[in-house]
Amino acid sequence: MVPLLPDQARPRWRLLRFSPRSADSRSDRAVQWLLTTSWPRFLAVLATFSASSGLLFAGLFLWTWGGAQGRAQALPEALLHSLQALTVFGCGRLAPLTAAAKIVTVAAVFVGWLALILALALVMVRFISMRPFWRPMYGAELESAISDMESKTRERVDAEYEVRKRRRRVAN
Repeated sequence: MVPLLPDQARPRWRLLRFSPRSADSRSDRAVQWLLTTSWPRFLAVLATFSASSGLLFAGLFLWTWGGAQGRAQALPEALLHSLQALTVFGCGRLAPLTAAAKIVTVAAVFVGWLALILALALVMVRFISMRPFWRPMYGAELESAISDMESKTRERVDAEYEVRKRRRRVAN
């Protein structure tokens, strides 16, 4: 067995040194706002992001398309290709010919996937963090709730017994 030198005694796991972010950074506040805002406002933000990214990529497609055969002649065709690229749903009707248009298409696909993943993650966290309609009880609180239910049940049974007893008296 070869003895370790003092520098080799501990493994050096920290190759990069990250500075800790403040807990009140802009991105943290934005995520917190997205998680705590109302559902209509949250869905409006998602729709606005989708529409703006679609229009942005449609403009980029009109600018970089190139070629007479596959050229997007008008904004509706560019919007169609933008929608196809952002949703990763290709119909094959329009295809970019230039290298710049192909790069923009790949960027649109990545932005579409990233937007889908982030939107699904935010929706999942919003559903998970919703307050349940019931909350579990433990220990003394559970025993107290059970004894309350038992006493209410006893009171109800006693009340029904008294009603039946009165009916028997009246019937006799």
